[in-house]
Amino acid sequence: MRYLLCLPLVFVLMLSLGGCFFGGDTYASGIWRYKLTITVETPEGLKTGSAVREVKATYIKSPFPEAKASRSVEGEAVVVDLGQRGVVFGLLTGMWLGVDHASTVAGYVFGSGSGWLGPDTIREMSKKKTGPVVIEPKLYPKLVTFGDPKDFRTVRNLMVLKECPRNPKGGVSLEPCLEKDSFEEVFGAGVRLHSVTIEMTDEPVTKDVVKNYMPPFGATYIEVWNSLSFQERGALMTPSYFRVKHR
Repeated sequence: MRYLLCLPLVFVLMLSLGGCFFGGDTYASGIWRYKLTITVETPEGLKTGSAVREVKATYIKSPFPEAKASRSVEGEAVVVDLGQRGVVFGLLTGMWLGVDHASTVAGYVFGSGSGWLGPDTIREMSKKKTGPVVIEPKLYPKLVTFGDPKDFRTVRNLMVLKECPRNPKGGVSLEPCLEKDSFEEVFGAGVRLHSVTIEMTDEPVTKDVVKNYMPPFGATYIEVWNSLSFQERGALMTPSYFRVKHR
């Protein structure tokens, strides 16, 4: 009987804790879309490709023991068709942000600037609409092409970053900067990256474009993957770099 008498007290306590941990700035969720556009300069003129991606984010401040932010992304790699010269892919992974690129790059540009998706940033991003903004190289997606469009093993990076002093006069603080640009080497004289832009949008998520250009990933891919060391696998392209759906 005394346990039954305690139930109302337990219920009140749970409500109080819920107010402490799941009210105000302790919980937020949101959805937003952004368009990434890559423009390449060629002797034949400017060539452009775009992809719209959707991000879902949730922030929960838990008492056991820390805050938790989760996010997922749906969309595809950007495809820039250069005709007979080849195809440029702006992957869902990034040159600096790595596998988090597709889900965080909009937050770096239009949110907190750090990519951290706290409650205020999530609410802000869910409402934001912008025009296109040119992004700096460290926020570029990984830019690649394939020597043989039907063989994923012939991948080639078109740009590489390195660590540079933040202060040109010296110092220990470093930031990513461009080390190598291979556009002309790969595609011919006069071919260079013109710009990479990002904008917040409500356009539909891009679907079924990249599948017409990406190399096939089938049994051969699994065989190659299994034959590689852990370090070697890091250089191999994966299907999730080209298109993903929400988890």
